[in-house]
Amino acid sequence: MEALSFLKEKVWEPYMGLEEKMETLKRKMEALISRRDDVMVQAKDGELHSSKKRKTESSNISRIGLSNDADKIHKEVENLLDQGKFSEGILLNVNEEKIQPLVTTNVKGQIFYQSMRQVLLSLNGVSSIGIYGMRGVGKTTLAEHIHNHLLKDSRFSGNVYWVTVSQDFSITKLQSEIAKALKLDSTEDDDKKRAAILYQSLERKINFVLILDDVWTHFDVKKAGIPLDIGGGK
Repeated sequence: MEALSFLKEKVWEPYMGLEEKMETLKRKMEALISRRDDVMVQAKDGELHSSKKRKTESSNISRIGLSNDADKIHKEVENLLDQGKFSEGILLNVNEEKIQPLVTTNVKGQIFYQSMRQVLLSLNGVSSIGIYGMRGVGKTTLAEHIHNHLLKDSRFSGNVYWVTVSQDFSITKLQSEIAKALKLDSTEDDDKKRAAILYQSLERKINFVLILDDVWTHFDVKKAGIPLDIGGGK
């Protein structure tokens, strides 16, 4: 029990509520921008007003007050930006780019499209599907066409990711490739902590498809940080 408590404290808790933290920072930033705009309007009004009459001690005091407000807002913005850099070693990319279709070769033949249709229909009832066969039979080409088809599927909202594994396999390398596909910048060195980061990121997407190409070695998806046991992950 002590070991489980330690894992919960060291691995999971630092990443719980990450989305809420980002939303809070966003709201604070918007409020600060609004305050900044108010200060700028007041400053411009003060300049127009002072141009029509002689500068007085009170107008100078007003200018000093506005300047102090601007300095405070600038410092608060810097603090918020610092808070956005989480100590866990990950920064979410809020300007996430839309995933682009893969470049595929045109394929003709009834067998190919029957295989593709079979895989797509099977996704409704299972969480994982393996495509296997001898080298050169078209496994990667089939997976590429499936990837592009699922990008248009509204169930997954574009959350379809392609990761090449290769023979030179390691959990660390796989996690890095998945993080790259998810547009996550992770500098975490520990495999378990990195798995927790990936797990939570994919879990928040609810419905997603992760396609792993060129897999040669059996591995535990949970250790890699792939949540196929909950939600609509495939």
